[in-house]
Amino acid sequence: MKIAVLSDIHGCLIYLRNLIPKLRKVDMIFIAGDILGTLSYPLIFRSIARNLKISRESYVNEVYGKYLEEFTDFQISSAKRFFKIISRLKNPIFFTHGNSEVAEVRKMYSTESEKSDNIFYLGNSICIYDKWVVSGYGFCSPASYRTSFQTPGEKDKDEIIQDLSGLEEKIKKYPKEDGYIRMGLFHEPPLNTSLDYIPHNSSHGGSREISTHILKSSYDYIIAGHIHESPSYEISKDSIMINPGSLVNRRWASLEHPERKVKLNQIKIPLSLKGLIYNSRPYYE
Repeated sequence: MKIAVLSDIHGCLIYLRNLIPKLRKVDMIFIAGDILGTLSYPLIFRSIARNLKISRESYVNEVYGKYLEEFTDFQISSAKRFFKIISRLKNPIFFTHGNSEVAEVRKMYSTESEKSDNIFYLGNSICIYDKWVVSGYGFCSPASYRTSFQTPGEKDKDEIIQDLSGLEEKIKKYPKEDGYIRMGLFHEPPLNTSLDYIPHNSSHGGSREISTHILKSSYDYIIAGHIHESPSYEISKDSIMINPGSLVNRRWASLEHPERKVKLNQIKIPLSLKGLIYNSRPYYE
């Protein structure tokens, strides 16, 4: 069985379209959140003019505050384009949200997924597909690299623990001894792994709560994104963890089951303007 693993598209749908021929050849597709556009060029220019500087912090604060209505419309438009593209695929697609998607879009994810037989949105839930138990969770810990709770997908520690405890209770109903394969699909990676390492400041940006949840839930596979800079995987006796890297930076991964083989891939087309901007993020805090 061949599986495609994607994350952090951030509205760079040209790369998703480029992958369609390859995605048609796999058996399952998993997307670990932050799918939609976050870079609205009109709002970027407005933020620069208002603050008289290029500031990632100011932009994020304003699009989820002062410009929220316009930004929501921008993300809904991006979501419509995303669903139009994936509607061309017939294989099962499992996805969660990330910290960047607004609440209205998360509702749209649920509504659109309910209309489809092969598209499954897992914001804080599980689904059973054949013998696969897929658990999805898109919420993240408060950011440490900018002001906490700026983005709508952030929750405090106690809320995350409560949510993950609920998932653990559901997963218990499907023991691995009965042939079930457990897949954990998260936006935020587990703490202190190769998946959450941030090279430019030599730190780890993952979640301690997700690390604890993974140990309790005995996943066969764990997929996460969020940390764009660390496409990587770890293979242990009991599980495989994968961060495919960000699709906005042309990165994705493939997994073979049950062979337990992982390959990190890069799309061989020029980096888009959005990709260039995302690559420069550390310099414009």
